[in-house]
Amino acid sequence: MWGKVHVLPKEQFEKWLETDPYKGLSAVEVGKAIFNKRCTGCHNPTTEKKVGPGLQHVFGSMVQLEDHEPVLADENYVRESILYPAAKIVKGFPNAMTPFLGQLDEQELTGLIEFVKSLK
Repeated sequence: MWGKVHVLPKEQFEKWLETDPYKGLSAVEVGKAIFNKRCTGCHNPTTEKKVGPGLQHVFGSMVQLEDHEPVLADENYVRESILYPAAKIVKGFPNAMTPFLGQLDEQELTGLIEFVKSLK
């Protein structure tokens, strides 16, 4: 995995920190905020289905796919499902999810993964 570091003088860094919309939030709270803003049109945080599956109890379970063997819904699967949703379509649901590659920064993506993990 590649990363990029941008070094700033302390004053500029402090100013940048003030613009962080997620300042003071845990990863789960960041994920919940993103989920509520970007995901609830198609997913529920419960087991109730919408256009896409409800996400409660998904993390750690085996997911039945249309054209693949069942897969474990681990962090890698959730990340791939957010960034490249057409890679593995959940059985019984359309290939309708928008890919979020390039639309979320790493903090937001990690937050979403942690939020899905929290939906026990």
